[in-house]
Amino acid sequence: MNGPDSGPDSGPDSGSSQDARPQLHGWKDIASYFGRSVRTVQRWERDFGLPVRRYGMGRAELVHAYLDDLERWKASAEAQAAGRAGGADDDLPAAPAPPPHPPARSRLPIAVTLITALLAIATIVAWIAIGGRGRNSGQTGGPANTPPSQSDAIAMEPGGWGFQGNALVVENADGRLLWTHEFPFRLAGTTLPLSLSDPSLPVRIEDVNGDGHQEVLAISSPADGRGEKYRFHAFSHNGRRLWAYARGGEVVFGDATYASPFLARHFHLTPREPRGSNIWLVSNHRPWFPSVLSKVALDGTLTAEYWSAGYVTMVWEGVVAGRRVVLVGARNNESEGASLAMLDAARPVGSAPAEEPRYACRSCPPGGPLRFVKFPKPKRLQPLRGTGPVIRIGVDSSSRITIWVSPAHDMEPQPRPEVIYTLDADLRPLSVHLNDAFDASVRALAGRKLIPEPPATPAIDEVQTVRWWDGTKFVSLIASPRLP
Repeated sequence: MNGPDSGPDSGPDSGSSQDARPQLHGWKDIASYFGRSVRTVQRWERDFGLPVRRYGMGRAELVHAYLDDLERWKASAEAQAAGRAGGADDDLPAAPAPPPHPPARSRLPIAVTLITALLAIATIVAWIAIGGRGRNSGQTGGPANTPPSQSDAIAMEPGGWGFQGNALVVENADGRLLWTHEFPFRLAGTTLPLSLSDPSLPVRIEDVNGDGHQEVLAISSPADGRGEKYRFHAFSHNGRRLWAYARGGEVVFGDATYASPFLARHFHLTPREPRGSNIWLVSNHRPWFPSVLSKVALDGTLTAEYWSAGYVTMVWEGVVAGRRVVLVGARNNESEGASLAMLDAARPVGSAPAEEPRYACRSCPPGGPLRFVKFPKPKRLQPLRGTGPVIRIGVDSSSRITIWVSPAHDMEPQPRPEVIYTLDADLRPLSVHLNDAFDASVRALAGRKLIPEPPATPAIDEVQTVRWWDGTKFVSLIASPRLP
């Protein structure tokens, strides 16, 4: 189906029985189980092997522990060593014993005190309910239910996430479990990004609608890889599912028809006026071609769609030369390099232009970019498989646009070779240069026999010429080399 879908997820239930084991979520729950402070149980985990499991990274890191693992640890030599080591805040891993019951006669004064306190509270509540007035203000007394403090409100907001079996687990910033959402299939493991702003994150936590609460956007990526299970989801801060979306149907590029399922891949969020974020969804046909960028409203309704002849990797929205535009960075199968499209933010629809018919969309809605540019893959890296993605987009106050292309992104670990282009407000190239790691990375690839020994000519010569589309045709333009 093409469009939002609020119905249940489909697919077999393949959750593991291990996920049903009793467990504790977050450092506070683990510390409470032992009757100790968070600092102490963290020290036990670091120094004495307390069996705490971790997933996620940075602010998104979550911890949990299975109760049977904790019980076995309490009887271990490590636990005894932890007790002997002591600490500034507490020293024994066992939970404190309950206090002895006092004799019956000693409870009477306590009961009298409690009854007196309850009567006093009841009197105050009744006084407020009948319209008690402040001594000097003359205003009616406030409601009996005091609004929660700011810290209480923050404690109820999503701040971290993780996947467990078939469940999305959401915690607050302190690591306390807020809610879970179970899917009827096991979820794939997550490759951790380098930073929480990485668009490859399958979960994003942000105030999308500008209401002051953190919504949770998530992609269900199935462990079995079945394409029809890939789907985008949006949840309220308290775990209510707002919508789900999957791109269906088919699309024709050249003489080839690409039919659903299209795989839900990435969220991109851009600033929305006056507050909140615009939501962009990237879906693609296996393996990387073609790719579609879908803009959805806050209720999950599809509002615009742009098709790319290569996988969309970056989305930027803002003002360039007085006009609000959307910049879409992508891999480009035609050039074996990368591409950058400039779309009208008011109507970001259509498809990328192409010179070869097989890379041109024949069934896409009419429309396309205001401007478009294709970047080449350096000849010395062409033996490598894959295209070069746009990995970063920047726009300065003078409307100059800088993009970073990583032509060996699929092969070489960090640091990778990068080509950096600076463009004017119409995407015409102004300059190009290579990052400091470029030559060393190329030599490393040659040393691993992944590419031939590079020629003695400068690598910059291989990336200067780009193919620029002015709205009607492609022309070759040359970027000037920029000295480092």
